[in-house]
Amino acid sequence: MLSLGRFVLGSLELALVVGAAWLGASAVRSRVVPMWRGVVTHVADAVVALSLLVVVGEVLGTFGLFREWLAVLTVVASGVALRLLLAVPATQKRVAGTARTLRWEGVVAIGAVAITVGQWVDRIGGVLDGGITSFDSLHYHLPFAARFAQTGSTAHIQLLSPEFPDAYHHANAELLHAYGMLFFHRDVLSVFFNLAFVALAVAAAYCVGDRWDQGPLGVIAVCVVLASPLMGLHHAGTASLDVVVLAFVLCSAAMLVVPDRTVAGFALVGLAAGMAFGTKLTAFALAAALVLAVPFLARRGTRMVSIAWAALFAAIPSAYWLVRDFVDTGNPAPGVNVPLFTSDSFRTLDDLGYSIAHYATSTDVWRDWFFPGLRIDLGRAWPLVLIAVLAGILAALVTRDGSTRALGVVAGVGCAVYLVTPTTALGPQDQPLLFASNVRYAAPAVALGLVLLASPPISRRTVTRWITAGVLFAVLVVAQFSQGPFPGWPTDHRNLGFLFAAAVVLLALLAFRARKVALAIAALVIVVGGYPLARHYDEQRYASDPVAQWASSVHDVRIAIAGFEPQFNLYGRDLSNHVQYVGERGPHGGFHESPSCTAWRRSLRDGGYQYVVVSPQLRDAAAHEVAWTASDPAASVVLTTPLRTVYRFDSSVADPGCPT
Repeated sequence: MLSLGRFVLGSLELALVVGAAWLGASAVRSRVVPMWRGVVTHVADAVVALSLLVVVGEVLGTFGLFREWLAVLTVVASGVALRLLLAVPATQKRVAGTARTLRWEGVVAIGAVAITVGQWVDRIGGVLDGGITSFDSLHYHLPFAARFAQTGSTAHIQLLSPEFPDAYHHANAELLHAYGMLFFHRDVLSVFFNLAFVALAVAAAYCVGDRWDQGPLGVIAVCVVLASPLMGLHHAGTASLDVVVLAFVLCSAAMLVVPDRTVAGFALVGLAAGMAFGTKLTAFALAAALVLAVPFLARRGTRMVSIAWAALFAAIPSAYWLVRDFVDTGNPAPGVNVPLFTSDSFRTLDDLGYSIAHYATSTDVWRDWFFPGLRIDLGRAWPLVLIAVLAGILAALVTRDGSTRALGVVAGVGCAVYLVTPTTALGPQDQPLLFASNVRYAAPAVALGLVLLASPPISRRTVTRWITAGVLFAVLVVAQFSQGPFPGWPTDHRNLGFLFAAAVVLLALLAFRARKVALAIAALVIVVGGYPLARHYDEQRYASDPVAQWASSVHDVRIAIAGFEPQFNLYGRDLSNHVQYVGERGPHGGFHESPSCTAWRRSLRDGGYQYVVVSPQLRDAAAHEVAWTASDPAASVVLTTPLRTVYRFDSSVADPGCPT
């Protein structure tokens, strides 16, 4: 179990790394954009600090050096060096901002944040009682992070499942998860990871709205998305990363609308956009649109240099994954038809990877799949959400302010590209089974469109501003009741959610009078409550899964798997087990099931695997691996469940040949 000593040491390492990164980031921001004021300075600091962590991880990982103490020392040295090199002279230090009055919109915004945090914490309570169970988290997000922490390498391609290019996904968020695994030797930090990006998204939305003196309206708008079933149910307490993309897109937008349009400011816009793209390939359109908006907003005479710097800084945290995939496969984005590059065929994409545009004229699909899916994701008031997004985009497009129009274009591009993106209607022909799940691809564009409701055409008049805030808050509340009472608020943890919601309200009100006191109280709660929560999670993690419990009883073993995709629970409680899907690599990034019994058994022996876990769940063909393993004299049954069978495997036993 997680010891108090390991928790304290991990917490100290985390504090050192985060503190040093923030120290260096604030020095960078103070030097390059000294005239920025208010919340946007904290948003910029967060973007630079997180980018520093990613870049350090990528550089160390390229050489297999992403190790616990080396990572700590490198980040600390980098942060301190930036602080010393970019120390701001006393004459340039930033002055304190003026105090703000808490208007009624601010009270509503605090309520929206409280509902959002309460819902997320309630869901996190369920995860603390049993472990992270979301499919994508177990399939590739957390396995990526665990392998980074295990091997110290970010350059190696981890093949996860056949016929789908998930091994080549961008991994900025997973690399950040890996820091927590390095420090705690557990995945305890991953449970709370996305909640930090909720805070960043709220801060960025405030900054966008504050461009027109409507920060609270921006906060209410983004909470409509963050507290929707789409985000709250699937991202709270998981490693799903759409909320990370959403936060970075809004950060980039917040810095794009800052009136001080300097080359350095646009470089930070590009950095945030690059962090979004480096987190998820589907963010490319939004990231590109944000960077391409730069020359239209830059001062005359600085347009070319502004976009050059924005593009360069966008590449810093994102190009690594493109280069890595190109070196391994000859294609920077396997599975995508990139001009001049060849990609292997991935059967799942070829057979099931439909886009929404594919069904543009199919009234049956819209009636039976799309409309019900939108209701599941956005609640009963989903038509109002879509109308509000369109209204926000149109309002931004008709303003005279160039940066506001630019954000309208960015949101519009994001929504349009989403409609034609493959896998947004993933499933058999006329049965887009995963449409509802993949609406999350549109979450960043939807959030930006809603935040644009704070722009002048709507917010200029008091009446329209009040109506907009009221409608958005009502939509947010209705979404909480859309699938029965309090969807996403499990009965066993509702009180915990209410408690944290009340805490948010009290701390927010206190912050208006004594910000440092509010921060100190929040920090004290985290310090005091951190270890009991982490210990409880470590004890209850996958307690009802006998295969996961078996995996936690063995350490530093090599486990081969086939026939199923969720694999993180096999890494064990201490994340020491090496888990690998066994198949056959194809050219240009392809990965397929083992073609024969002989090939399967040879792979098990050549890989030095000590255990094999098989299941026929993935597809009918996977039943072959079950039979091939059962008939191998090197395999002996350790554990059998209705879904999986665990074998001990002795690779020294010669293969007598497969049965005919």
